[in-house]
Amino acid sequence: MLVIRNAQLRALRDSILRDVEDEALAAWQEADRPAAEDVRLAIARALTYGLASREQLLRFLDVGRKLSLDFDVDPNRKWASEILNDAEITAALKISILEERAR
Repeated sequence: MLVIRNAQLRALRDSILRDVEDEALAAWQEADRPAAEDVRLAIARALTYGLASREQLLRFLDVGRKLSLDFDVDPNRKWASEILNDAEITAALKISILEERAR
């Protein structure tokens, strides 16, 4: 029987999040590239909104690349916070709505 310990799960999760961070940073033009810590903070916020898959996190960061990395907490973009905090909307729908609004 295979047993996965909590430490192994954390290591796997951290590895996936580092890959998301690296891929997101590579999408930015070098002159506009944010600090890695800012990307990590955005990922942490995305997780609190229920965005958990690698695809959802990358799409959230892409919206951040188009609008601003802190678009979800920007008081001038309250619509984003309302969408992300709506418990009635699935994570998949949240990110789709955000992408549509960011166009």
